[in-house]
Amino acid sequence: MNKILAICVAMFAITNMLFAQDDKDLYSQLGCPEFRKNVKGNESFLLRDDSTVFSNVDVSPMFPGGEDSLKTYIIRHFNVTQECDIIGTIIVAFIVEPNGSITDIVRIRDIGCNAVNELINVVKTMPKWIPGLLKGKPVRVRHFLTFRYEIQ
Repeated sequence: MNKILAICVAMFAITNMLFAQDDKDLYSQLGCPEFRKNVKGNESFLLRDDSTVFSNVDVSPMFPGGEDSLKTYIIRHFNVTQECDIIGTIIVAFIVEPNGSITDIVRIRDIGCNAVNELINVVKTMPKWIPGLLKGKPVRVRHFLTFRYEIQ
């Protein structure tokens, strides 16, 4: 529980850092200090490794077809086989890579009856997403998926 709280606080802090800051300060605070200004074109660019994960981008990653298609996909593929009553919200987080693939799936909230594991299995079978964009370039983006489920 403490790890989850720490992750949520960290995500909140990073989100707050992303607003109203210039590029140099933003990337420096995110641990990407190699920021350079192009003197000729007055453009800035960033030298970073591909392991940087962003939580706030210009264009968020999206499931092909949008939110309605995502919900439909989850409902069709979600299958809890155990006999029990489930009511609640399941949350998982994952990274949408620049090529649209999904990696680093972690459980955030479970409601029992192996529901979060089933949601993780569904996420693993998803088609590639449309990646998030930062300054027009695809980047790694942390995405939180919340799914409200009720079986009785």
